[in-house]
Amino acid sequence: MEQNKNALEIEEFLRESLRNIGDIIEGVTKPYLKALLHQIKITTGIKVTLEEIDSLDLGTIVRELIQTSGYADLFMPPPWKIRLNQWRNIVYHHTAKIENNKIVCWYGKAPNTKKIQLSRNELLQVLYTILNVYRALKLADSLFFVDNIKEINKFSPSAEVRDEAEFLNFTASLASQGFEIVKYEKNPDEAKVVVRDVSNMDPDKRRVHASQFLFPLWVITQSKKVIVEYWEKNNTPNLLVSTNSTICEKIYNEESKRSTLAERMAIVDLKAKKSELLR
Repeated sequence: MEQNKNALEIEEFLRESLRNIGDIIEGVTKPYLKALLHQIKITTGIKVTLEEIDSLDLGTIVRELIQTSGYADLFMPPPWKIRLNQWRNIVYHHTAKIENNKIVCWYGKAPNTKKIQLSRNELLQVLYTILNVYRALKLADSLFFVDNIKEINKFSPSAEVRDEAEFLNFTASLASQGFEIVKYEKNPDEAKVVVRDVSNMDPDKRRVHASQFLFPLWVITQSKKVIVEYWEKNNTPNLLVSTNSTICEKIYNEESKRSTLAERMAIVDLKAKKSELLR
């Protein structure tokens, strides 16, 4: 996704887009597909080892997820209904070409080979859809880790997660939702992160998402006070939210619900220069 594709000739556009699709599916999405399938098997009472899951090919993993996850569209996105492993195969088997300024792809084994014709914009839509599938799986994995950190620590009490690894996971979670970190400060008394919106959505609607980053920030810093400042895409400061460790600890220890945070956090509207403490 690092190269702007608007100026590319269609042949180069096809090659670059397929490269991105292959890299996203095989390089970064596949581990999350394996982890999700393993979780599903555990929750349905099927005993399976990590080695058994790891030995499955991508086609088998995707097929089982379609059948058992309850979210089939995630693994064979509409409107094309082509499975993630089939998109990966189109890339790796080079089964795509340009015909009459249209992109033609074919997949499947003979005699059941299927063909699809796409415009340039439609292939770009495929690429972004697959990217969003990865982002959704990555975010779900991060939320699962945060929500179940106490149980996870029971199975690995001696394991230590390096600070930079925890922060990287936090950063990736924000990035998957369309935010980037522009500033980070931490000490025992206070931790603050400034996040900038990279989406084109209405900032006055997007800023409410800033509050959901408070608890994960406390989890990785354990500071007495945590602060998240939200900037619009053009670097305009919009909103600041904060809370304290007492509230976060109660949520962590399951003494309070997550909704308590939304009810008790301090809010400063940086554009209107107004502040309030919700109680």
